[in-house]
Amino acid sequence: MGGSRWTWRLLALPGVAWLSVFFLVALYAVLAVAFGNQDTLSQPVPFWNPLDWNVGYVLEMLKNIWHGGQFLTVSLRTIEFVTIAVVLSLLVGYPVAYFTARHAGRWKGLVLVGLILPLWINYLMRMLAWINLLAPDGLGTRALHTFGIEKLFLTLGLLGAPGGWLNGEPTTVILALVYGYLRFSVPGILAGIVLIALPMFGDYYTADLVSSSTQTNMIGNQIDEFMRQGSQKVTGAALTLLLSVFLLVLMFYYLRTTRRAGTSAQTA
Repeated sequence: MGGSRWTWRLLALPGVAWLSVFFLVALYAVLAVAFGNQDTLSQPVPFWNPLDWNVGYVLEMLKNIWHGGQFLTVSLRTIEFVTIAVVLSLLVGYPVAYFTARHAGRWKGLVLVGLILPLWINYLMRMLAWINLLAPDGLGTRALHTFGIEKLFLTLGLLGAPGGWLNGEPTTVILALVYGYLRFSVPGILAGIVLIALPMFGDYYTADLVSSSTQTNMIGNQIDEFMRQGSQKVTGAALTLLLSVFLLVLMFYYLRTTRRAGTSAQTA
């Protein structure tokens, strides 16, 4: 029994080492930058020693959120987009899953192929394809106009102008998030929500690709702007840290809920 336990530990060692190098080290680097400082050229000066950590930038970020600054606006917009996208994913995904499991019959294999086939194409390639389809004269835009869907969105105030799907519309960003992450909701409702919501919170390229408007920026876009395109890398690291803490809370809630459900099932 003891030998078997050590065998599994040894087999898990490469994965643990990989996780330590490519996750924990990177996470500590973010912590060192977030609790560090910046020089006169606005370049980050990480503080690797926890005893030297500077909490000023993180506190400034929290004050900005508390007093309703730009980071609160972006955070609330991100939560709104993710919530709507998750609900739409459930509304679309589970009827399809139920039909496939219960009523597809001999067509089940063909339906499954149709659902899985798009996953063979890279996410960014699919988004780039939709940019062409949703262009003012694109095939997708013409189809939406022909079938009256565009008129419906205009009537509901979800689209600003005919053919304007790529003109900084929040609706386009939400629908693109649903399209990109819907497939992860298959394993179960709660697990599916976790699997599609967590990457959505850090997503930045979807809004960049289908909108490129500051009115649809999410937290991921703000972090990308600070870390890669701007000179406020310490502020970006602080925002990354706060987002990570928020996602960890959601993840711990999920783990606690599933563990409690497993314990209830065993005692039932």
